Amino acid sequence: MAAAGHGCESSGTGHAGATRLCTPGANVFCNCLGGKESGTKTCLDSGQAFGPCEPCLGLPEQDAEPRIAPDTSTGAPDTAVAPEQSDKCPGAAAALTTGEPLTLSGDTAPLKSNYNGAAACGSAGQAKDAVHAFTASVRGRVKLELKPAAGFDGTLYVRRGSCEGTDQAACAEAGGAGVAEKAQVALNAGETVFAFVDGKDTSSGAYTLVATFEEGSACGDGLADPDEICDDGNEAAGDGCSPQCEPEPKSAKAKTCPGQPIHVWSDPVEFAGSTSTFANASKSTCGGTSARDAVYGVVAHRGGTLHVETLNATFDVVMYARAAPCATGKELGCSSLFKGQGGEKLDIPVANGDTIYVIIDGFKTEAGEFALSMAID
Repeated sequence: MAAAGHGCESSGTGHAGATRLCTPGANVFCNCLGGKESGTKTCLDSGQAFGPCEPCLGLPEQDAEPRIAPDTSTGAPDTAVAPEQSDKCPGAAAALTTGEPLTLSGDTAPLKSNYNGAAACGSAGQAKDAVHAFTASVRGRVKLELKPAAGFDGTLYVRRGSCEGTDQAACAEAGGAGVAEKAQVALNAGETVFAFVDGKDTSSGAYTLVATFEEGSACGDGLADPDEICDDGNEAAGDGCSPQCEPEPKSAKAKTCPGQPIHVWSDPVEFAGSTSTFANASKSTCGGTSARDAVYGVVAHRGGTLHVETLNATFDVVMYARAAPCATGKELGCSSLFKGQGGEKLDIPVANGDTIYVIIDGFKTEAGEFALSMAID
């Protein structure tokens, strides 16, 4: 490659009819002489040559094959991310807006192995990784698609809160080398999430990361709305919260603290539950020392008095409530007055945003089915 007087540029124009070297308009990664500086250059309209490698700080380009990021096929402009921007937290920052997808290109090869995901994304501990920070100005959902280059087995995971924390909101590690990985998370207005482009085992390479933002809210976005009793961030059945954002009768989350989340807004809510398959994990001042129990983390979305009542129980219910923390918090009320079909009641003062833990237990060793009614006035 020949050096230009003020930077560096490619001189390799192909013959007519030759195989296209690159996709016109796409960015590629390039290294300056010595490999201590890096930059990007753009494929020219001919598809046979590149523009200058920028910035090279006056140095010529290193004589090496360019590393080409995969095509995005989104129709949106491709933004190259410099290695120093994405190597460590808080990562390369980008604002999420509705409309055209945001397409970012990068390469994990020149970076370091700083982070590791959890669960299926936990095999990325030895691979080099890049960090991208996405901030939403309004409430919505971002859909992320990682498109790794051929030979790169990419892993994608997303964190909330702290970039270096452990609150993993999404994980995608289903494909192999060169196979796209997809994840999506919901954001509140002003919230930032951190997307990590990692690799399985020690795999690394060039990639594009496409972020598509949709404004608004919906059941399954992980953010409870006024018409939702629960929202666990997916539209799957059998996980405690139905595709209609209603609690399912035998939620595994109710087996132990912090319990199945229940959101109470202006309107009363009613749902079914069961203690029949759970363990004896809790007790109160009015009973429940030997019976199976179910736990519900009730979030109050208005201030007032939370009224809780059992209905149509098939066993002798003991019902009590605690403040946080769920397992050891102060007991706020306990009811064990009626046998059989329910009728146990609690009235608990709450402020907007409070979480109260309601536990359904049994007299002696009794267990079974029940329904719960909740309202705030």
